[in-house]
Amino acid sequence: MIQLTRERTAAAIPPGLRGQARVKNEHALLKGKRDGKIEFDPKKWKAAKE
Repeated sequence: MIQLTRERTAAAIPPGLRGQARVKNEHALLKGKRDGKIEFDPKKWKAAKE
């Protein structure tokens, strides 16, 4: 197996995926799941893959 490593510094994590922006996005997903109307926008989370 290849051991994967990730850099988890604040500079390595895009601004939209940390702090209050991340919390806001996660709350929207949880609220959508609770209400049965998930509106997933992949553009918000794409930066996490890079």
